[in-house]
Amino acid sequence: MKKIKKYIIGLLVLALCTGIGVRIYIVNRSVPKVIDRYYQIGDTVPFEYDLFYTTSMDGYSLKVISAEVKTTEQFIEEYGAKREDIPDSHYSSKVYDLEVEIANADNMDTGINLFELGLRAAGSDAEPVGV
Repeated sequence: MKKIKKYIIGLLVLALCTGIGVRIYIVNRSVPKVIDRYYQIGDTVPFEYDLFYTTSMDGYSLKVISAEVKTTEQFIEEYGAKREDIPDSHYSSKVYDLEVEIANADNMDTGINLFELGLRAAGSDAEPVGV
């Protein structure tokens, strides 16, 4: 009797795990794919209906004026920062030095949180890094 009970419990656990796996697969299959778009420096890019967590950025746009990769030491020297001003958790040997223009045409309902913007090099599969 104990063998049959263990067998039934094992089958129920297997069926439950299979059901959960199938449900996860179905949900992930129905999520729309993110389309990567690439822009040139100087192009004005509207956020349109892109969401930052739960906030619509409709009305906002961003334009990169200049972009340069610098060593952290170059960046510190150029902007008069101090090494101790950069937490170890944020320190990297190189940094992106960007000059951007952010515009708001007509969105009076929300602000923009720059920490929600991600930066990823073209052709990179790496996760975007926060600004």
